[in-house]
Amino acid sequence: MNCIILYWSDKSVYDDYLYWMYRDAFENRTAVLSTPPLKISRLLFDHNQQIKAGNVLWTSIAHYFWKKGLNNTDENVLFIKEWHPILYDVKFIESLRKKYKLKIVLTLHNRVKNKRNPFVGVDHKLEDMRKICDLITTDEPEDSSLYGFPYFPDPMSNMFENAKFPIDQDVCFCGADKGRFDTIKMISKLASKNNVKTDFIIVNNAKYHVKGITFSGMNKYTEIIKQDLRSNCILEVLQPGQNGYSLRMEEAVILGKKLLTNNPLVKTSQFYNPKYIQYFDDPKDIDWNFVKERIPIDYHYHNEYSGTNFIKEVLNILERKV
Repeated sequence: MNCIILYWSDKSVYDDYLYWMYRDAFENRTAVLSTPPLKISRLLFDHNQQIKAGNVLWTSIAHYFWKKGLNNTDENVLFIKEWHPILYDVKFIESLRKKYKLKIVLTLHNRVKNKRNPFVGVDHKLEDMRKICDLITTDEPEDSSLYGFPYFPDPMSNMFENAKFPIDQDVCFCGADKGRFDTIKMISKLASKNNVKTDFIIVNNAKYHVKGITFSGMNKYTEIIKQDLRSNCILEVLQPGQNGYSLRMEEAVILGKKLLTNNPLVKTSQFYNPKYIQYFDDPKDIDWNFVKERIPIDYHYHNEYSGTNFIKEVLNILERKV
């Protein structure tokens, strides 16, 4: 099957985490990346302009299929993330399905109930999307049980696997507020009292001024990984209602970093080792010696989070559904 990852962004593709989710799949040609021209992607980044520019985007996507020589004798699988503007145009998706013998895989990220709509900026119900998608996946175990979607942690790869970074922080965090600010602020204060060096960044929120926490715009994903690599431990704080593994869990495993998390599900992970992972329910229970102690870390990771494995498992499900 021809597997196409549909992408759009106003940023360099290498700065966005979607590319690094599937990097190994692109390198070994398990999948290819379809991107619109930069001028179009910048226009589409403004949600108010997405529908107006839709015809241009759809034309660029159709041209991609033609340029790659795809035709109705091939089996083509299109992977779409939940916020892609192509979801505005159900009729266009249906036309692609017919013309290119296309299967549609929609990947959901974070809890459905935490979204304004099931898809960012797109007023469709899950029932609508089931009709045009051959498969919908989720990275949240509870949504998997609730809606019957296959559960997969987000795929991920190490973008700096051969690079050396000095460790100059004990623990780091980078993410949006999403109802987590009070917990992060408490952890920051406790860390300071215990002489723990922190690098905490909260993005897209400038209304607070708190010592020990930096507030900034959206960070490039490459910069987030560099922050991880310069830290001894990665802090994961789940947003309310979330119970699946976040990218912080995967980053800790792939990069060989300690993980400090309030996710109780972590104890069921194949990678759980109390030497490397500490679960806390209350920030007051954090063992700061764990955070500061430098030790060799080996999760015995063998590419379980790779984009290639994710795609292969999805294709197996699609074949069983035939």
